[in-house]
Amino acid sequence: MTAGRPAGSAVGPRLRWLLVAVLTTVAVLSANSTYLAAITLVEWATDRPFQNYFYQYMFLAHLALGLAVVVPFLVFVILHLRAARRRRNRLALRTGYALGSVSVALLVTGLVLVRFGFFEIRDPRFR
Repeated sequence: MTAGRPAGSAVGPRLRWLLVAVLTTVAVLSANSTYLAAITLVEWATDRPFQNYFYQYMFLAHLALGLAVVVPFLVFVILHLRAARRRRNRLALRTGYALGSVSVALLVTGLVLVRFGFFEIRDPRFR
């Protein structure tokens, strides 16, 4: 083993199942987001309402999946960071840090858009 490069993969077998679960949830959220955005775009373009019960259930599913993925995602990021931080491939490290930062920012913006009773942003300029 050389200095600066630990043996083994940065995503080991125990961490891989968490990665698969997070990526699967994010894929479902992406498809869900596409549907919600398409309905919103069609409503905006036609000035007609298209939001029905199915849309409301899809919105609820988006909220539930989004909230459910926060903790597993953060656990994966922390564990993966600990496993990969001493790697010699600096480009991969910088890319990983950038991707992790953007992903955490995306999670934070999603949480900010949710209206919790104890935390609400009421000013439309900030939503």
